Amino acid sequence: MIIENYIKVGIPVGSETVCRLMKNPPSSATVRNEMVLLSMLGLLEQPHVSSGRIPTIEGYRFYINYLMSEKKLSDYEKNYILSMFNDISYDPESIIKKACDVLSKIINCTVVFAVPPVFESVVKDIKFVKVGLRTVVLLLITSSGMIQNQVFNCSFEVNDSILNMFKMALSEFRGKSISSLNIEMDKILFARETKDIVMVPAFEAVFRAVKKSCQTHIEIKGEKFLFDFQDFQKAFEILDLFQTKKFADFIFSSINSLKIYLGSDSNMDVFSDCSIIVKKYDIGAYQGAIASIGPTRIDYSDITAKISYMAEVVRNMFLKIMSL
Repeated sequence: MIIENYIKVGIPVGSETVCRLMKNPPSSATVRNEMVLLSMLGLLEQPHVSSGRIPTIEGYRFYINYLMSEKKLSDYEKNYILSMFNDISYDPESIIKKACDVLSKIINCTVVFAVPPVFESVVKDIKFVKVGLRTVVLLLITSSGMIQNQVFNCSFEVNDSILNMFKMALSEFRGKSISSLNIEMDKILFARETKDIVMVPAFEAVFRAVKKSCQTHIEIKGEKFLFDFQDFQKAFEILDLFQTKKFADFIFSSINSLKIYLGSDSNMDVFSDCSIIVKKYDIGAYQGAIASIGPTRIDYSDITAKISYMAEVVRNMFLKIMSL
């Protein structure tokens, strides 16, 4: 009761408040004694001598592990999230950007989407989708389930026969590893330029997609929320950390599908007074991760439910693209 009230109103909780929240409360003195005991156990602390109590990191950890009830999103909340993707079609990168932006706004935290490199994967399929008279989206699908997209323009009008020609020409890449294509791309493209200039834009798009597949991609939204609970210097340190291999390794190190880190749990000093919620999602052998970074005083039940549902939405949209 103390933790959930403190999360809601943000001020220390006194014994009288606890009594008001109870249906059949004991005396205020009894509640005060229990609060003293909880403080001795390291679960609560008293900011000032005459103030109420607030939860410690250990208090939050105990609450999350043993007391927090699982929240299920309402149909309205789910439909609202889905409605944000009405204008997204065959663009995986746009899906990630939109999901990151929507999630940060509905949970009021900084949100990071991380996509790992897929060196060991092979090209499973290459698809082409016409999006304009001379504009095409290339979709590179790997054996791990990861999808990379590239938009390219042609100097001529595109029709179905042109798309089929692209598909036939690039069929030679199916079954080849991403790492080998990354090494050989310059040689392959040079040979193609001397043979068939019409195909060059499609080949260039493939190699841009291959190059992106060899990089860890980090998408960040809601950076402003960091400055609401951190000083400027520390907030900028966190933003710089997001782009490092150390942070990417940290996100993907958890074997659990959902993991909550509090304070020192992350083993990084810069997050000493932060909460980090990491949710992984699978698409075949490919694994992406979503992380929210915020203060310790957040509604953990609500945020974990929204992060989990967003991961489900993103997964389903990627599966839909793969089935085209």
